[in-house]
Amino acid sequence: MDKELTSESEIIILLDNSFNLEKLKKTILIKKPFKIISFDYSSHKLLKENLIPHIPSETFLQSSDFEKLQRLSHQFSNWSLNDPISQKLEFEGINLGHLFYRDFQHSLLPILKIYYEIFKITKSLKNHSFITSSSLFQYVKLFSNNIEKFDEQKNDNHQLLNQSIKYQFNFANTKFSLKLSRKNYRTIKNFSEKFIHKFFGPKKNSLFTNVLLAEFDPIKYHQLFSHSKNSQVSLSLYNRRRPSIWNKKSYSIIKNSNSQILSPLILNQSLLSQNSKNSFQIFRKKIDDVLNDDSFLNNYFSLDGISFWLIIKPILKEFFKQRLEESINEIQIAKEIFEQISFSSLLIQNESGFTEQILLNFAQKKNIPIFLISHGLSYETLNSQYSERRIFDGVDPIHSSKYLIWGQNQFIFGKNYGIDEKKLKIVGSPSHDLLFNENQKNIKNDYVLLATSSPTASIIQDLTIDTLEKYENAIKNICEVVTKQEKNLIIKLHPFQEELDISDLVNSINPDIKIIKTGDIVDLIKNCSLFLSIDISTTILDAQIFSKPVISISVKNYDWGLPTIFESNSCIRTNVDSFEKVFSEIQTNTNLQETTINHGSKFIDDYLSFQGNSSFELLKFLKSINDEKHEE
Repeated sequence: MDKELTSESEIIILLDNSFNLEKLKKTILIKKPFKIISFDYSSHKLLKENLIPHIPSETFLQSSDFEKLQRLSHQFSNWSLNDPISQKLEFEGINLGHLFYRDFQHSLLPILKIYYEIFKITKSLKNHSFITSSSLFQYVKLFSNNIEKFDEQKNDNHQLLNQSIKYQFNFANTKFSLKLSRKNYRTIKNFSEKFIHKFFGPKKNSLFTNVLLAEFDPIKYHQLFSHSKNSQVSLSLYNRRRPSIWNKKSYSIIKNSNSQILSPLILNQSLLSQNSKNSFQIFRKKIDDVLNDDSFLNNYFSLDGISFWLIIKPILKEFFKQRLEESINEIQIAKEIFEQISFSSLLIQNESGFTEQILLNFAQKKNIPIFLISHGLSYETLNSQYSERRIFDGVDPIHSSKYLIWGQNQFIFGKNYGIDEKKLKIVGSPSHDLLFNENQKNIKNDYVLLATSSPTASIIQDLTIDTLEKYENAIKNICEVVTKQEKNLIIKLHPFQEELDISDLVNSINPDIKIIKTGDIVDLIKNCSLFLSIDISTTILDAQIFSKPVISISVKNYDWGLPTIFESNSCIRTNVDSFEKVFSEIQTNTNLQETTINHGSKFIDDYLSFQGNSSFELLKFLKSINDEKHEE
């Protein structure tokens, strides 16, 4: 205890998911008067279930604070780009700290939210005493000495994102996934690469245009790989985060394509290992020096004149502890591959990913054209917060030679948004080719399909109790309404690594509702009678291609403006409270069904060019770029 609590003042109890309920009940019998403030959804639910009055911590924030904290999370996540730190962290032209800046932001944002909430709470309740759960103690201590720990329980509330990897298995038509540590995932992947390298290693054929693909899913881009067989474009697949082949289908696609899979096995393993080991020893010392020099970082990681560097420091140290050796090894592998193989161009889906940053660096050094291909439905508004988010996520062509987009709508948005018109090239969406070419016969239309998209750790509004409660209520309401109207419901969880598990909630309402956690959603969409989406999702386009009526249920509000797909009225939008009415109407009103389907089809025609032929268009473009280079 830092200071004896005074009985005269009101006690403020600050809780997160680490608190002990029974101890709390005893405490509030003794410490009166008191207020309880909950800092996360778990503690809020537990307090609510036990009828204990409390206040959500976000109540102390204004809307301008949310915008400020989101912006600061982006700024602080780019800490390693500041001089003189950036020079000390540079290896082969790559900033080692920046390689995982997006993962760091996922850990940083919840900290910023707690920090600023406690700052606001202690400021507005100056003359009060505080009792805090152990994990909140270090925050409150920055602003108040009148503080007591609720207990000594230790709990790590800020686990690092992507320290485990979800690996999908598919044997004998049985699909399941396991969460593996990064080390165990690498062990499995290294073993599988021996088999893959033997059958799909590099082929030497100078007659072909050799395009390097970074982290592409062969099943999603099935048509692109299939059509490459009859083209003069060879695809070199470089997947370091995901397996290139993981089931019979992906194996068949690669086997029947004009492609090769690149792995470290094409390199001298002993030399690679020695070089990586030497570099690791050098940079481990450099990074320790950087992180132990508090003079700059103590000032950099501060808000309103108070530093929170001591809270951030162990998290950054842990990131480097877990990622440094892997980072150096991956940079060495990429460097040697670029030395041994000539590529006509590099194709990426973002500029921010770990693998993508590394490949961008070496492609630029070799003057290899870099093409960023659009890969998902987005808001496409001119809102400044959304613009900042796009840049942070690496979906803008900052370093890329061309931005390969889906259609005229994206072209118009790109120009209005400020992207150089010369960088924009319409090729359609190769990932949707298979959908346009699917056989529409034998469609069942015998269930309602819900595609979930839970709140994430990278957007501050998603961290609020209000948003998480709305999301859970939306799932609950949808299950109850569909069950009440005696319709079959299938729920497909988003493949996002941290997607919330809603199994217990759904089973408590109707155990007959199917929850599918892995696999492709396309076949599920094809056979549904009605498609439901939480907020905006690329799967809405998939449903519209299959002429399904779509209802989007609004849960999150980022204040980014109205997305193009909603502006077009191509699907029905509703909130949780109105869902039952809308659902009932579309079940009985055939005119509404037809109108919704027609509006969706019109949007698809406007939004996606070269329907069913985008892969041909992309391959043609890649070949033409290579031809132009040879003519120069």
